[in-house]
Amino acid sequence: MSVKRCRKIIVLLTALALAAGLVLISGCGGRGGDGGVTTPGPDNTGTVRPATAEPDATPMVKEGNVALGCPVTLLNVESPNDGDLTDGDRETAFRGEINYRKSMSTEIRIDLGGIVRVKRLDLYPARQDGFFGRYFPSEIVVRLSTDGNDYTEVCRYSNIDAPDCVPVLEFDARTARYVALDIQSRSVSEDGFGVFELAEVEVISVYREYAYPE
Repeated sequence: MSVKRCRKIIVLLTALALAAGLVLISGCGGRGGDGGVTTPGPDNTGTVRPATAEPDATPMVKEGNVALGCPVTLLNVESPNDGDLTDGDRETAFRGEINYRKSMSTEIRIDLGGIVRVKRLDLYPARQDGFFGRYFPSEIVVRLSTDGNDYTEVCRYSNIDAPDCVPVLEFDARTARYVALDIQSRSVSEDGFGVFELAEVEVISVYREYAYPE
C-alpha cells in the first residue's frame, strides 16, 4: 500500500531524564511467526504486568520502529486480532469493537519491552472494502510511561473526517517503555458496537538507553 504521510505536531513536551539505578529490559521480538506478540488474558482488564526478564548484558542501540512484534493489551474491546497492530504489516487491518453502551472509548497499550526514547508515532489507517481510513478513530490521545503505572500525555490527534494519509504524531523525544493510546470510536456498527480500525501502530525511537544499578 502506497500512502502519503501527514504530520500532526500537536503538543511538544521536553524529554524526561532517566532516574539513576533503573534496570532496563531487552526489547520485543522481531517479525516472524507470532513475532513475540501476546494477547491479553481472559479477564481482558488491560492490566500491564511488569516484565521479569534480565537486562541485556551488552548495551545496544535500537532505532526506528520499536513496537514491531511487541505485545498489545486492549481494554473494553472485542477483537481476535490485536497482534495485527504491531505485526509489521501495514495492510492487515485490526478491527476493534467497543461496547458503546458503556463507552465509545477504549485504550490500547503496547509494551515496548524496555526503555526507549520515543519521538513519534505513525498510525496506519486500514483499507477495507475499497475505503482508506473509513473507521479510523475520531480522536487518539497518546500517553507514555516508564513503569506502566504513571502515564503522561504527550500529544493528541483529532479529526472529524477520515484521514487520506498516514497521521504522524510528533513530540519532543522522551523515555518510555509503555505506550497507551486512548481511542475514541468514529462509527457505530449495526449490531450496536463502536467500531474503529487501524492497520499498524509504529512507535519510532531515537535510540535505546540502558542504565544499570550502581
